[in-house]
Amino acid sequence: MRVARLTAVIKGAIRRTQSLSRPTRRSSFPPRKSASGILLKSVLSGSLVTGGMMVGLPLLSAPVAALESISRPALSETRRAEVMQVLDVNRLAVRLEGEISVRVVELIGLSGIPPINPAWTALTQQIPMPVYLAAQYLQDTVSGGFVDLEFDPRLGSTTNEPMLAYVWKANTFVNREMLFRGHAPFMEANVPTKYGNALQEASDVAQRQGRGIWSFYGPQPVLGGSQPQPAGEPNLPFETPLDAIGAAIK
Repeated sequence: MRVARLTAVIKGAIRRTQSLSRPTRRSSFPPRKSASGILLKSVLSGSLVTGGMMVGLPLLSAPVAALESISRPALSETRRAEVMQVLDVNRLAVRLEGEISVRVVELIGLSGIPPINPAWTALTQQIPMPVYLAAQYLQDTVSGGFVDLEFDPRLGSTTNEPMLAYVWKANTFVNREMLFRGHAPFMEANVPTKYGNALQEASDVAQRQGRGIWSFYGPQPVLGGSQPQPAGEPNLPFETPLDAIGAAIK
């Protein structure tokens, strides 16, 4: 009995050894995926499996949308101006070429940034990051240099104050770039404008991708949630636009 059992054990060992030396047969079933691999793939694709349910997550790296190319207008269709100071995220103090006085230009399609977490701002006395970045970008792009102003006749005369204009810095369409980076909310005009659709598209992309004031991880502004501001008053959580912008660019 013992001999028979020992023989069976030896034969079993031989069969196992032979099976290891044979080429592996391909299985008709797909290989099992590790839990970590599934998790990584889920996060990268913007979803996570949790308790048998797919929970949406923001993408780790949102794809950059390609905006339609816009050619800058001919020089004969613009006015050259020197930027004297950045007043707000949508206003500049400029001196038009050939003039002595300083004028205020408001960027068409841009609204002032609504209050962003005003309670936090009041307690900490700090500038919210979206306001800082907006001011810094505008300061770095146009301050102390020359820009070309394109006026839209549908929006009134250039003798009005402030002047409404599209701002070009070389081939950069500053109005659209500010909206695309999420540095200001879009403000629709009462009448159709030349670049109205392009500006709206840039703002929509910024919101979808969580840029600037639309950051997925920050206190987003609530548009329309505050009382209307008097004409000429800054819509920022500071006493004056110069307080905010001046502090942001120091």
